[in-house]
Amino acid sequence: MPQLDATHMFVSFILTWSVGLAPPLLVRFIFLRRPLGKLGALALCAAFFILSRIVFVYLGGTSHIPVVWSFVAIISFFILRYDSAKATEHPPADESTMWRYKVGAKEYGPLSEAELRFHILSESIQPKDLVLPPQSNEWIPAADAPKFYNARNG
Repeated sequence: MPQLDATHMFVSFILTWSVGLAPPLLVRFIFLRRPLGKLGALALCAAFFILSRIVFVYLGGTSHIPVVWSFVAIISFFILRYDSAKATEHPPADESTMWRYKVGAKEYGPLSEAELRFHILSESIQPKDLVLPPQSNEWIPAADAPKFYNARNG
């Protein structure tokens, strides 16, 4: 077996990963533009894996590479299954339980009770700052809000 230098190893690494991950990236984000189901992603990864092994053996590859292609197949599976909309999805906030506050002219919120408690304890909300309680239209000083005293006194 020929001795491999660092440059050859680096080029092999880049080619293996770029050639290995290009098909699932193209299928997922260019052609389909949606995530695949588990079975579809698994079948496609198996097909890519078998095809890459056939090409690799044809080109005269050595036996340690199937481990690398196994990793490529696993990463390909996650690429094909990735749903960017779900990854950034947050449950809608229930506005009826949300607080707001003002420091000077700048308004912040909506905040949950836990977030309000954090801001009060970290003193980013001072007693003189205004808060808007849930389901209210009237701004009041934070010192007059029951949650202010509950948070400060633990």
